[in-house]
Amino acid sequence: ANLRPEDCPGGFKTSATPFAVDMSNGGQLQADLVLWCVGSRSNAEHLLPPEYLDPRSKLVKVDRTLRVVGLPDIFAIGDCNNLPEAKLSVTAGSNVGKGPGMPSGHA
Repeated sequence: ANLRPEDCPGGFKTSATPFAVDMSNGGQLQADLVLWCVGSRSNAEHLLPPEYLDPRSKLVKVDRTLRVVGLPDIFAIGDCNNLPEAKLSVTAGSNVGKGPGMPSGHA
């Protein structure tokens, strides 16, 4: 991807006109807002009004396609959504930069 943390001061990049975001698979998409979302806990309650959050977990309510419920043009990807699956942010660092089949603990 062509965005780095320093491209998103304060955790986001925004523009009045769409800008290209290069994807790791070689694709590209146009965006007018990108939120840089990394960390071990969701901060969604500081970004979205309560109606878009699960009242118990405070995670972003999504459908099976990861679209935010009530905001069909917005997606919540990763541990910030309330999709019923294991949230793996605490283990993400042990997998960064590893090729397929490389065991944990090896870089």
